[in-house]
Amino acid sequence: MNLKSNLGILRLLALFEGITFLLLLINMGLKQYEMNFPNHILGMLHGGLFIAYSLWLFVVARNKKWSIVTIALSFFASFIPFGTFAVDHFIFKKAQSKS
Repeated sequence: MNLKSNLGILRLLALFEGITFLLLLINMGLKQYEMNFPNHILGMLHGGLFIAYSLWLFVVARNKKWSIVTIALSFFASFIPFGTFAVDHFIFKKAQSKS
């Protein structure tokens, strides 16, 4: 993963966004024990990473001239658990190996 390129940064954001999404789902179980503090922090972190991923996706898509289908798949994958991991493997990794 080359962090000096926009696509490398997008791949890193996808990884962190996916991890925080999974942690947030796991952490939701703590709400039944009235432990809301971890959810607030993790929720804000995940929200910030989601916004960063979404914005950076459009920056990279514009630079790489991706099709609307690729952009839509990459964006909507962030709403599905493990979605950003799959998009990273099937789209971002292949795009980075081409360049």
